[in-house]
Amino acid sequence: MEKRIENIKSVALVVLFLSTMLLLYFFWQNPSWGSFRFPAIITEDDTVVVLSVRDVTRPQETGVHFGSGIYTVVPHTKHNAFNQTLDALAVIGADENLAVEEITEDQYRQVMDFRSLWVSFSYNIPFASFCDEYRIPRTQSLDGIETVTRIAYSVGSPESVFVYDGKNKKYYRLVAREEQPPLSQIIDRIEAEGYVAYYTIGNLVGTTSQVIVPLALEASYGPLSFQKEFREDTELEIRAFAQTFFGVSFDFVRRIEESKGAVIYMYGYGEKILTINVNGEVEYKERDGAASTGQQDYFSTLSKALQFIGTHGGFEQEGDAGISPFVTSALPIERNRVRGYRFTFGVEINGISASLKDGELIVVEVLGDQITYYSRNMIRLEPDRVVEALSQPNREVFSAVNMIAQNYTLIQQALLRQNLIAEDLPEEEIFEEVSDRITGIRVGFAEIAVSEEENRLVPAWIVIVKDEKLYFDLYEAVPLTNENEGR
Repeated sequence: MEKRIENIKSVALVVLFLSTMLLLYFFWQNPSWGSFRFPAIITEDDTVVVLSVRDVTRPQETGVHFGSGIYTVVPHTKHNAFNQTLDALAVIGADENLAVEEITEDQYRQVMDFRSLWVSFSYNIPFASFCDEYRIPRTQSLDGIETVTRIAYSVGSPESVFVYDGKNKKYYRLVAREEQPPLSQIIDRIEAEGYVAYYTIGNLVGTTSQVIVPLALEASYGPLSFQKEFREDTELEIRAFAQTFFGVSFDFVRRIEESKGAVIYMYGYGEKILTINVNGEVEYKERDGAASTGQQDYFSTLSKALQFIGTHGGFEQEGDAGISPFVTSALPIERNRVRGYRFTFGVEINGISASLKDGELIVVEVLGDQITYYSRNMIRLEPDRVVEALSQPNREVFSAVNMIAQNYTLIQQALLRQNLIAEDLPEEEIFEEVSDRITGIRVGFAEIAVSEEENRLVPAWIVIVKDEKLYFDLYEAVPLTNENEGR
């Protein structure tokens, strides 16, 4: 009997030993194992706010053409334009007699010469995932559309909805049995209420550019001071932020202070590294681990990124000070046969986009099931100052076309840096060529550094030239640099 008891004790000790070793392996030897981790434990409380994928998915531009070359741009929420466009797409998708045909760019432009409406994204979204997320019926005839970058409607073909696949540069016409009256009604209502008239750059300067700009515009925006999220006087906040990655006790974590002021937290032998730079920017890198292989669903991957952001800092003052975050870029990535996305997030301040010179506000890289990279360069705004900055007396802004004419040599340099324009163009051809190569112009806020202690967002014309942005004062069209305070 005693021998039997001893055998049972021996077996129990072996099981306990093996269980202990197994738990130690999961905790310390497999940093990519994400179903049980200290950050999740210490941050699962009521203060964690996780935005939904629909909260951050919105068109970059919602435009209307009234015919005769007169356009306008409106917020995507005006008359529920974005959702109404999705509804029209859903109605067409459910049509048993749906026909899908690829058309040329010229055919698309011809039909959009009629009264029309469109919503455009600044990146390509997988069409199948888009349909699933927004409950758009997806028949076999839609399988040929790989991504969606723009959705459009025209009274020139009222029974159709048009989809532009930006990845493959293809245009599709989706034809149903009946026309889509709600979209034409949106155009009518916007026209009846009054609008700011836009024209194509090509129409204004005699080129082929289809980029639209306002002919005349008034604005009530003033400069807006802000602070970076992390500074020298926020040491306690930096430590609390680091704890969301490594736990309260910082076990197996080294803290390194570099001579230039950066603070580095390193887990183990570099499996996880968190760097807080002196300019307030944060970078987190995680060594690629046992991530699942294969293409992840776009919106599931975006949801994972939003969950990570919510757990590690969130969107500062989301809902306060008029700040509204959204996806500005979604780039497919692949390493070692593992696929994912690199998401870039920006913010709007009461509907006006803000751009920082030090980089994007938030970038998250999701590879398979793992977050491998995360950077944040968030800003803090005081609500009272935001209200003051957006309630200035109305002023006439500098004409967009005249802004181009005043700064076309600077825009030319951006084109030359990207090899988008010939170096030996005759002087008389440079302005027209530059005007044709601009890919976008919009009103926004741009960062300038007034001093080492003060940063400021100033109203600006943001000129987009493929992969580069240039900033010019909204009221005087002077280039915005760290030395130029703007007005």
